[in-house]
Amino acid sequence: MSPSTDLNEPFGIADFFIPPCDPSALPVHLRDTGRRPILHLLRRDLTQLYGDETDFGEHGFAVKAPVLASLGIFSGIDLMSKLSCPNELESQNGNRFKWAIEKYSVQQNDWHKRFLWELRNAVAHNYSMKLDSKEFSGTFRFSLNALPQDWIAVNGSIYTVYLFGLKDLFLAMIRKFQEALEQDSDLLELFTQRQKKCGIMRVPTDNLKQY
Repeated sequence: MSPSTDLNEPFGIADFFIPPCDPSALPVHLRDTGRRPILHLLRRDLTQLYGDETDFGEHGFAVKAPVLASLGIFSGIDLMSKLSCPNELESQNGNRFKWAIEKYSVQQNDWHKRFLWELRNAVAHNYSMKLDSKEFSGTFRFSLNALPQDWIAVNGSIYTVYLFGLKDLFLAMIRKFQEALEQDSDLLELFTQRQKKCGIMRVPTDNLKQY
């Protein structure tokens, strides 16, 4: 079956998970119609902030706006949660986000899930470097060192977040999300339905070469 050119048709797995690339390298049915998978656009934009998806600090990429890059990562996790969570969690932002961390990430315990949610809120709502909740109180900072053993280090009230560790966590979640869709027909059906709620990105025809 050939890919759909209906501008409002949800994306299939192959299109939705297209890795970052120049618009000219997109499949013709996307390149020439202006249809763009939102996860593809997010991943492509993030490469401008944290480098190629294969670079975890070893190649000297000058990271731009680490807080903004983390916001993009959290937006991607929000998107995956919104497209696949159980119906009863759809309107519960925090539980939905933490559900996605548990389902699609590796070796993340309850503390990690709660911390990531608080970090996401600090960045998304205030663009802040301060955590102020019942469980997490203090400041956080981003380290741009090459990927360590973990993405978080805690020293008293100072939380050091390794951006390349967050990047690795995010990309691993994308891979597990894709695998889950390929293996679970019910999840794939839900994913297809939810895309309609999120909207389908279309680029004006006079900007096709740029975006």
